[in-house]
Amino acid sequence: MKSYLRFLSRNKLYTAIEVVGLSIALAFVVFIETFVAGELGYV
Repeated sequence: MKSYLRFLSRNKLYTAIEVVGLSIALAFVVFIETFVAGELGYV
């Protein structure tokens, strides 16, 4: 874990791309979950 954190601290662009990608993925998961919950609520 320590070596991975050292890698991230040295590669700022990679870290930024990874954080943006994870946040977009999390936003899609939340969107899909609310969509499914809404659809199942109409049954």
